[in-house]
Amino acid sequence: MQTTRKILALVSANPTSITAHSTADAAQRADVILLAVPASVAFNAVRELGNVKGKIIIDAMNAVFRKPEPYNKTSEAIIAACGKTTL
Repeated sequence: MQTTRKILALVSANPTSITAHSTADAAQRADVILLAVPASVAFNAVRELGNVKGKIIIDAMNAVFRKPEPYNKTSEAIIAACGKTTL
């Protein structure tokens, strides 16, 4: 809740240069999506994006210490969350 209030205050203070959107809405507006979340939540984060067909997804996650179970790599979790077996 505290984060939400901070975001709303930032947007209110800068209404002509900052907007805030839900994850799915922001993803639909974007051509390129940068994923920088903990690897353990990669699958769920991508599912929240909605339809990403035709979007460029950049995987900026580092799964050295925590893998996105049951996957070995974050890219595998992203592909699975998109409903694909390969890209």
